[in-house]
Amino acid sequence: MEHLGPYDRQPFTQLEETFRQAGKDKLADDVYYMRKCREYTENIAIRKYLFSWDCVPGDDDEKLKKFLEDDFDIGWTENAEIRKSDDGKTLSISKDEKRSEIILDAIKKKATLKISDGRTIYLNVKKKHCKLNIYRTWGAWLHSALRKQGSWRALLQTALRKLSAWLLDRFLFLLTGYGVRLNRLLFAVVFILMLGTFIFQFEGAVTLDIQPHSLMSSHASLPGWDAFWVSLNTFLPIEIPSGADWKPSSQIIPVLGIKFTTFATLLDLAGWILVPVGVAGIAGLLKRSK
Repeated sequence: MEHLGPYDRQPFTQLEETFRQAGKDKLADDVYYMRKCREYTENIAIRKYLFSWDCVPGDDDEKLKKFLEDDFDIGWTENAEIRKSDDGKTLSISKDEKRSEIILDAIKKKATLKISDGRTIYLNVKKKHCKLNIYRTWGAWLHSALRKQGSWRALLQTALRKLSAWLLDRFLFLLTGYGVRLNRLLFAVVFILMLGTFIFQFEGAVTLDIQPHSLMSSHASLPGWDAFWVSLNTFLPIEIPSGADWKPSSQIIPVLGIKFTTFATLLDLAGWILVPVGVAGIAGLLKRSK
């Protein structure tokens, strides 16, 4: 998105609104998409970036203090003094008699946070863009989350809610680009319908759903267009006249090892999920300005 040049430093929401007021909806949608991707990275990831070791003391002092306060309830970090040892392997955060340290290991792959109340937490260290960056580990996240929730049960409930939010987020991202990349959903629907068309062309895939059945051999196969209409009719939540005279048989699909009726059920479920999502996307209901 190099064409955004002069506006790069504006907040994403302000930038999006600027483009919409200028009538540049396509650029506004691009900014919205980038903002949602950035929110996902910042809010969902557990092993997230915390601060740069090379920027403390310095530009990342507030990030370090916020991490200590939010994750470990260290409330004395405001106006605390931050120092780095001469060998560059120890950060000390102190205020009056209270003190915490972060110590790098010899190979600079791990760091150990030692808090004055006796707690010890391990952190990850990765070199990126010639800088040493500090990341939260699973253990650090679990320690923080358990402290905030107060019990394992509350933590499990929160984790399940976050998992549900993550699954929904990934679903909307992959299939609709948060409502501004609906071509992805179109490609998915076309692929599913073509797969259905391929499957329903197998011999014995369908039977005639009208009387008398003797008019149709149980081993007959459908031509391409008829198989497509059966696939479409099965996929759509509502029944259409085309393809309605055929129903999937209970025979086994040679290439999948499941029954044609089972495949039709999966196709039907996909339609009940994707069609409403597509309608909501076209109506703009998947796109939120906040």
